[in-house]
Amino acid sequence: MDELVRGFRRFIMRDIVFILGGGLVIFSLLHYFDNVQKVLELRWGFYLFVGGIAYVIGYAVQDGAGLLRIVTTRDYFKANWFVKFLYERFTGQDWKDIEPFDSVKVRITIDEKASGRSIGRLERYNSLRQIGTTIGPCGLISAIIFGLHLFKAKSEFAITLTVVAFILSLLLICLGWVKTAQYMQFLYRLFIEIKDKPSKPSRSKKGGEPITP
Repeated sequence: MDELVRGFRRFIMRDIVFILGGGLVIFSLLHYFDNVQKVLELRWGFYLFVGGIAYVIGYAVQDGAGLLRIVTTRDYFKANWFVKFLYERFTGQDWKDIEPFDSVKVRITIDEKASGRSIGRLERYNSLRQIGTTIGPCGLISAIIFGLHLFKAKSEFAITLTVVAFILSLLLICLGWVKTAQYMQFLYRLFIEIKDKPSKPSRSKKGGEPITP
């Protein structure tokens, strides 16, 4: 049951974020071609189709931004001065460099030995960083599209929309780096804390005996 709840939570926070980010890009394209109202009049089945496309766009934008180093989704990365500055300003704590680690080994150890509370906190960091690493780059693309629309129809609303989208996307990208840094720091500290502890008891069979790994 716990695994089902955790899986559902991952779906809500991961996949919905992809859909929201991709949907933002789709909306900005519809706005550019002045087709928003036409799409709103279509049937619900079309929205399911658009939702699938939005998911793909959100995923592609996040990983594309990772390749370009606009954001990162790595468990370990070497922080530059700007990320350290953001981290220290946000948390009020000094940045501590950590040694490179095997993320696969660390994740397996945490799954086997960490408490549910610690895993929940780790998943919270992961969910928050994904909002920044997905919605941030998608918002930046949308801001560019909104900006291009100004050449077609310049208005106070269009200018405001472009500026707000650009500022929010930059803020989300910065917060994505902060949350990724927090995730990495907590992931490493948790691993060091529990690596020598015994594994959590396995789920029991109906007969009462624990299932050995």
